[in-house]
Amino acid sequence: MEPLLLEVVRDDPQPGLTRGMLYVDGVHFGYTCEDEDRGLDQTDSLAHVQQVKVQGRTAIPTGTYPVAFTWSPKYKRMMPLVGSVAGFQGIRIHSGNTAADTEGCLLVGKTRTPTGVGSSRLAIAELYQLLQAATDAGRPIRITYRLP
Repeated sequence: MEPLLLEVVRDDPQPGLTRGMLYVDGVHFGYTCEDEDRGLDQTDSLAHVQQVKVQGRTAIPTGTYPVAFTWSPKYKRMMPLVGSVAGFQGIRIHSGNTAADTEGCLLVGKTRTPTGVGSSRLAIAELYQLLQAATDAGRPIRITYRLP
């Protein structure tokens, strides 16, 4: 079965903040906000990631990762979990508006603001429906983070 493909295009990196666009199966879905992109890539060694990463203030390395829709003990609900990220744990996709609302996680919104995203709860509700439907159908989910 073809995977559901999420793609984050990090088109606006800034000090302390990385804004981008989210595509679902090639269709523009909304906007993203992450911590600062520090130039890490999925092919970097764990030692390099640990050397460059600033705990709680670094976007995950560019690359492609599996996503599982799993129970979050922290948030007490089902949420997407980005897996197999060297040097990172507990990377979720959730609501929030600025880099202050994330510790490496991906925030999704319907609008872009100067400091992140807006209408995040609406975007997350819609995205979670798509992810849950894919999970229910046995369709794998993958996410790619890339620069333009």
